[in-house]
Amino acid sequence: MKISVCCQGKGWSFTSPNGACFLPNPTIFAVYSPSGNQWRKLMYFPDDWCDLNLLISTYDVYCADTAIIREMCRLGLRGHMDSLFRHVGRKVLQSNLPQYKCYHPYIILDRTFPHRGLLMLDSGGFSFGQSEKLVRLLKSPFPAIRRFARLMLAVVRLESQEDEWDKVSFVRLARLAQRLHLRTQLQLKPDIVVTLDRVMHFDLPYWVKSRRVLFNLTCARTALEFYARTPEPKPLLFAVIHPLGPPPGLIGKTIISRDMVAAFYTRTFALQIKYLLRAELETGLRFGGFAVGSLVPVTNYEFLDLLASSFARALAALGVKERPLHAFGAADKKAVFLYRYGFTSFDSNLHMVKARNRQIYDPATGIYKKMQLPPACGCPVCRRHAPEEFLENRQGVKEVATVLQSLHNFYTNHLSHLETTYCLSKKS
Repeated sequence: MKISVCCQGKGWSFTSPNGACFLPNPTIFAVYSPSGNQWRKLMYFPDDWCDLNLLISTYDVYCADTAIIREMCRLGLRGHMDSLFRHVGRKVLQSNLPQYKCYHPYIILDRTFPHRGLLMLDSGGFSFGQSEKLVRLLKSPFPAIRRFARLMLAVVRLESQEDEWDKVSFVRLARLAQRLHLRTQLQLKPDIVVTLDRVMHFDLPYWVKSRRVLFNLTCARTALEFYARTPEPKPLLFAVIHPLGPPPGLIGKTIISRDMVAAFYTRTFALQIKYLLRAELETGLRFGGFAVGSLVPVTNYEFLDLLASSFARALAALGVKERPLHAFGAADKKAVFLYRYGFTSFDSNLHMVKARNRQIYDPATGIYKKMQLPPACGCPVCRRHAPEEFLENRQGVKEVATVLQSLHNFYTNHLSHLETTYCLSKKS
């Protein structure tokens, strides 16, 4: 995979299964799930999100309706979106019920599907870390998904064995799971695909965290080997790295100083990056970028500063430059904070979480308000839609309000924060 840096650090050009692509620096991905009715309602209004970059979890793909999974694997994500847009649009246009008829003007089928943003396919590692969600996948009608769930449940069981741990079997399971997972991910034809990972909870015993790092690195290497045998065009492959070190509660409360903890995290980040660089050397192929996970629960900005600066030091010491660096689950102030340390892309589902609870962001006050639209909002969604559409509550179209509120939240909060920061950084 060839990826080239554009002038003045504005981003990266590359070719994916969907053609020529550009990953801006910085950028943020809006997280949406294809496994629910809101995904269908999103297709009512593609013009409202045609330029947004979307992140989709592979777990949510696995949980989608059988027909949707088949169509995604046959046509790819973008082909499925085009097909669903036309299917949903025809059904809406054929209905004369008042709650559907009012959306007829938005649906224009005689055109190319308008989405122009990037599609990132996350590994789903956060969800796969929850055994009850893996058990749910055992009922999937697809043998490959059932087999993957069994492999991951075996990983969970083996990882938790404190005594007589079988490292060889653990690595073998990781390799099998990653190959099976990536084979499906590549069928979906995203622009960016992420390696399989186990999320790091900071309060876990160190021996469990070490095994999770081993799992993540094994998966990244296996994915690169599999990816090297995959014909072009193919998506960018991002390797996932997780922090490995003491939990924040120990800093300053024991003999462990902040400097000691920072040095430890820098060293463990560097060891992971070295492993990935060796894999690149041996396969003759580079990862398209790196992604850092386990940052979602970090709300203490002193600790976030320690992690981000440690990661930046490790990259600098190893001479890793001009690569996309993604931070999972970071938006708003956290994304702005991490951008200063060299992170170039981010993602969040907070816009949808808030919308499900009917909370609408007011950019004037920086506060989410229950079922209250901000006055005179100039975001792309508010300019096109009447206030009553944001408060829709009729049977069959309740999720329309959720979708429109989520898009408003994303534009006025997540995207606005990052664009303002980018403009200020270029002036300074």
